[in-house]
Amino acid sequence: MAGVSAVCVMKHLDNDPDFEEACADAIDAYGDKILAIGRKCATEGAVTKRYDKDDRLIDTQVSQSIPILMMEMKRVEKDYRDKPIVDVTALGGGVLLAPSGLAPIDWVKAQAETNEMKEVNGRDGEDTDG
Repeated sequence: MAGVSAVCVMKHLDNDPDFEEACADAIDAYGDKILAIGRKCATEGAVTKRYDKDDRLIDTQVSQSIPILMMEMKRVEKDYRDKPIVDVTALGGGVLLAPSGLAPIDWVKAQAETNEMKEVNGRDGEDTDG
């Protein structure tokens, strides 16, 4: 850590475009590094060596499971995430009530289709020509 508070960083992000760009570049570089390490570990594995008390190599193991690194990969790259993140900013705020049995994204899609049908057929589903 740099030894500065989060408030200080946020203040500089709001007031200094160069600082904001440098932070974005650093976050991107970190993400690229994590992904490269994760891909290497997934293909080559992580080597663990064990030594005896006289510092002689007694065992070498290759491990393919690195949970913490996988969590970081999911954090920095959406393609590694288990569940998609749904952006609902277009709903205009308020509370979203979805019927049980539907995932939120499915409910939003169904609601959009219903709204399209109302626009085509008139507000109450009636023909607007007459």
